[in-house]
Amino acid sequence: MTSEDPSQKPSETEGSERLTDELGGRTNPKVPDSNNITSKPPRDWYEYTMLIVQSLGVIFLIAYTTFAALMWCEMRKTNKLTGDALELNRKLIKGSYAAVIVADIGFDGKSASVNVVFVNRGKMITTTTANYEITQESLPDQKALYPAIRRTDIKNFFVRENEGPNHYEHLDTFAKRDFELYKNSREIIRVSGNFQYDDGFGETVIEPFCLISRAYAQAFRCEDIVHELSMFSH
Repeated sequence: MTSEDPSQKPSETEGSERLTDELGGRTNPKVPDSNNITSKPPRDWYEYTMLIVQSLGVIFLIAYTTFAALMWCEMRKTNKLTGDALELNRKLIKGSYAAVIVADIGFDGKSASVNVVFVNRGKMITTTTANYEITQESLPDQKALYPAIRRTDIKNFFVRENEGPNHYEHLDTFAKRDFELYKNSREIIRVSGNFQYDDGFGETVIEPFCLISRAYAQAFRCEDIVHELSMFSH
């Protein structure tokens, strides 16, 4: 019986290495120790707190934006109402105190004098500038009998209501025969032109006018001549 040399007895370690080499360097995977597996910790409380704060911030921002929009709409509505009230008040004051100039004429057949007058029906102080012409015409054809008398840049200064200066103009062409025709509505005196003035509230008013004097009747507007003639014919 031969004795085995202890040095030649393969060790368990060498056997394991040889087995590893024979299997192509593959080793059995290690099974993790169940005692070393730890569960994933829950979300940190700080993150939840930040999420809640951010959500509240978004909600607050939406609420604030909505409130600001509503306030802006309300302010706009209030400003419009205030503006309308001020404009209405201005119109009421203007209607009561603004200067209102009207033109009127008169004619004295005996002296052959035409009087052109501008009267302030309002209360504000103002100045007018007028341009007009005076014509002597026949009826019913309304034909000018003589060249017109023209007057330009006639200025008037008003300091009170229902008052205005007179502007007399003598008609050299108006004879005794014309006077008889005038009394019988066969001749008329026509004054036409325009005037302008400041109403006292910063607005310049330009007014055209055309007035006719017939048979000592009250002066009437030129556009009413057809009506006046129809009444005279009856």
